[in-house]
Amino acid sequence: DLDKIGGLVPVIQDLNNANEEIRITSAWILGTASQNNALVQSQILGYGALARLVKMGYSTSAKEAAKAMYAISALIRNNVNGQEAFTSENGNAMLQHILGSNSVDVRLQKKAVFLITDLADFQLNSGSSGLPFLSERVFLKSVTDMLSKFDLDLQEK
Repeated sequence: DLDKIGGLVPVIQDLNNANEEIRITSAWILGTASQNNALVQSQILGYGALARLVKMGYSTSAKEAAKAMYAISALIRNNVNGQEAFTSENGNAMLQHILGSNSVDVRLQKKAVFLITDLADFQLNSGSSGLPFLSERVFLKSVTDMLSKFDLDLQEK
């Protein structure tokens, strides 16, 4: 257990490192550690790492934003507490930014669409209404505007 041996906090702290590669690696470690692991998800959320990951999602570096999206997805997928924290951290604005910007790498946009699909599916199947941004008009417009992109794979997603 990464937290028991004192490794989780330094990895989270390295999300603020000046070196981009260290930030990317830290996000990857957090994403990998938290995939389908409710205990680790809870620990990472408890240390407040989601706020920094959401900020990294705005990065102009496609690699950094993609690893942040990976970690965010692993933290909040099928996790009500994580989804509530994501909403509190205004994660929907980050998703909207990724979807609406022409300068964002299309691969990152695909990751965002995957996450939105997973969140919507979870909400439908759980009967939860905990993600109000999924029904906001402006947010939905940014999703439907993706259909005008000339990337067939993105349109399919």
